[in-house]
Amino acid sequence: MGSLKSLKVLNLEGCVSLTNLPEDLRLLNSLEELNLRGISVEDRDLPSSIALLENLKTLSCCGGRQWNNMMNIIVGRGLSSSAGLFSLKKLELVSCGLGNGAFPENFGCLVSLEYLNLSNNDFSHLPVSLNKLSKLRFIDLSYCRDLELLGPELPPGLKWVGLSYCVSLDKFLDPLMNEQCSLGCSATCMGCLKLATRQGSDRTAFTLLKAHLRNRPSERFNILLPGNEIPSWFTRTSFEPSINLQLDPNWCNSKWMGFALFCWCALIPSPIFECFVLIQEVGRGFGLTNTYQCDVVSAVGSPADHLWLLYVPLNIIKGEWQNNNFSQLKFSFQTKDLDGKTFTKKYIRSCGVRLVYEQDIEAMNPISSKRIEYPFEG
Repeated sequence: MGSLKSLKVLNLEGCVSLTNLPEDLRLLNSLEELNLRGISVEDRDLPSSIALLENLKTLSCCGGRQWNNMMNIIVGRGLSSSAGLFSLKKLELVSCGLGNGAFPENFGCLVSLEYLNLSNNDFSHLPVSLNKLSKLRFIDLSYCRDLELLGPELPPGLKWVGLSYCVSLDKFLDPLMNEQCSLGCSATCMGCLKLATRQGSDRTAFTLLKAHLRNRPSERFNILLPGNEIPSWFTRTSFEPSINLQLDPNWCNSKWMGFALFCWCALIPSPIFECFVLIQEVGRGFGLTNTYQCDVVSAVGSPADHLWLLYVPLNIIKGEWQNNNFSQLKFSFQTKDLDGKTFTKKYIRSCGVRLVYEQDIEAMNPISSKRIEYPFEG
């Protein structure tokens, strides 16, 4: 392979007959992207020379094989101190059979890593060294069915964590233990029934939202998780799919941070769940409209009510909104129906809105909610 020194992308996805990779892979000095999804190479036959691809930015592996040694290879274990994929920005190790022992102590040496996909693996916890990945912004742990807890090992710069169908998860930044939590990342926790039962949906959501408002007030926030509680912090709630909010004449002042919204959806109706909120001026036609959307993959056989909590900061709302004398705003929610195409409001059980001001942050109580009679599971 030494003659391919200018090669930047090597895509071997689906090469199921490929049972080994050459050691001279290291000679591909210009390689930036390596896709090994679906190849048939055994763990013991993975070449350590992968760690010498100093310009590699994306590495993708998937295929249901036990590749516990891959992590050691990535960080250059057993090679010189200069070995390791220090330029790597995106790492996908999906369905690779990774257990607790798969993570080397120096996993935090991947200093350029921004996106990490470890979905559908077998570990019950993540290494503490993960919090050294200062550039990591997105981590997907969906379908890690043995994952039990998650918290201080997450790096402070994280923007989103995917936890859908982590069915053993019962601690995620435990609000009873992390009142001063500084990590305010968005999260998708579809189907995490154990987490919602033990920790409480509203407690989990408000622990993250409060930290987000303290540390990243100019960025959008989303969390989706099982639940059927109406957060009492919301000043305006409705059992209809829309709310008309009467505005104070001085509502758009220098302390205003943005909108906080929640939507309580009944049974997830289709394989693709999409929830939309429409914000519009009331009085003169439709006025200005912004649409916000949450897309997550649902799993057949997990019919539980879910809560979607959303924060929309003022800086991403069109500038005209901040200079208009609105007297009323309308917030409308809808989801996709069973066909995955048409929109419907029939799955919305409740919704709420609050204008967020700087003084509201400390008043947030993640322990308080309004419980009502609907069963948690459908």
